Amino acid sequence: MQALYEDGRLTQASSESPFRYKKYLSDAKGIKMSDLWTNIKPVRGKESCGYPTQKPLALYERIISAGSSKGDVVIDPFAGCATTCVAAERLGRKWAGIDIWKGAHRLVVARLQEASHSLQGRQVYYTKDPPRLTDPLPVTLLDDPTQYKRKPYGWVALKPAQIRERLETVQAVADKPGFIYCAACGRQLEQAFMQLEHIRANSDGGSNFIDNRVLICGPCNRTKSDRYSFKRLRQINIKTGWTVDRDIAAVVYKKVIRLHKRIKVEMP
Repeated sequence: MQALYEDGRLTQASSESPFRYKKYLSDAKGIKMSDLWTNIKPVRGKESCGYPTQKPLALYERIISAGSSKGDVVIDPFAGCATTCVAAERLGRKWAGIDIWKGAHRLVVARLQEASHSLQGRQVYYTKDPPRLTDPLPVTLLDDPTQYKRKPYGWVALKPAQIRERLETVQAVADKPGFIYCAACGRQLEQAFMQLEHIRANSDGGSNFIDNRVLICGPCNRTKSDRYSFKRLRQINIKTGWTVDRDIAAVVYKKVIRLHKRIKVEMP
């Protein structure tokens, strides 16, 4: 304690008060990085390559520095204007870029020469051939690659018009030919006003197959968009008062789920 006192690390409000440890600003490690970065300027001037989605080089250098070490491999499957490749090269990382644009490799070389000046005669390899797996494979896969392919279920091959036709059958209003129940709000509308929608959004891993499809009305579809799951949409409809008949909507949705299960049995 004497050493801390002599070092100016202890302080007292008065001679009778207890000692308190004094911290200096230079001792702090700083503020933890948040997910909002406002100190990187947008792309402008010579850095711009004309891509509307181009990101600042400083941003990619920060991300690569935080997520890798020198000598690591950085891969960008959508290389575009080569910002990832340039940032990786400048930071001493190995890198590979992939892009559908045929001229992407020329832009990579040009930006590397202009931005980093670090190629020093080294060659950038460019190929149109798809990557080849070099890891050792199980003998069974080498002998019969087809055994690892997904089984071609019949219900997977159903087209949107066929999916709609089957859903219209289970969501039909019994006493009103040509009318369909919306499975999200319980409204009765003509078939033409019902839209084929995903139960689980594509952005959340949902498929386009019949086991992930349902018919809902236009307003429900616009509310759901690709933002909500079907379950969340029904909750929003109830909360906002858009639901006409909660029980009908629940019954119709159960019929849809039963159809999904039946289709998988009937079309193995």
